[in-house]
Amino acid sequence: MDDRTDEARRKREALLRAIARHRTMLAAYVNAIVGQPHVTDDVLGDLTVLMAEKGASFDVSKPLGPLLRGVARNLALQTIEKRSRGAACVDVSILDLVADELDELDESEEIAERKQALRACVDQLPAQRRQLLELRYFEGTSYEQIALRLRKSVDSLYAVFYRIHHVLAECVHRKLGTGGAA
Repeated sequence: MDDRTDEARRKREALLRAIARHRTMLAAYVNAIVGQPHVTDDVLGDLTVLMAEKGASFDVSKPLGPLLRGVARNLALQTIEKRSRGAACVDVSILDLVADELDELDESEEIAERKQALRACVDQLPAQRRQLLELRYFEGTSYEQIALRLRKSVDSLYAVFYRIHHVLAECVHRKLGTGGAA
């Protein structure tokens, strides 16, 4: 393998790792644009394929969150245009404002502290609760699929996740010394 091929592979791998690391943010951002979770999943799939195929052409020495968000935004707008057979009815200036806010969060030391606190809080959860979080947020399993797997109703699963989120929020607030969950 020559140096260029090796460098291209490293760039693609860095981008794919960044997609995994920023998946929640990317999903929220894309969903705000397209408004439908299944379309969001399609756009994120397209983003992953694009980065695997053309990742070598991107500069991975710069922050990857804004890069991925920009590409995801373009893919989301293209998807809306294709599905509606016309121009997307999205106020791009609003997307710019959201992107600017997300850029600030990407660089924020506070976010790093919050992530560290959240990891510690997740580690304190019972194994069964951690497994639910992994299924939902890391493997992308839908609530419906989890409910089927556990033989529970989707509503009862929503209640379980609500309690998990509440416990995690209180734990993070305690660890950061910011008071109780809002």
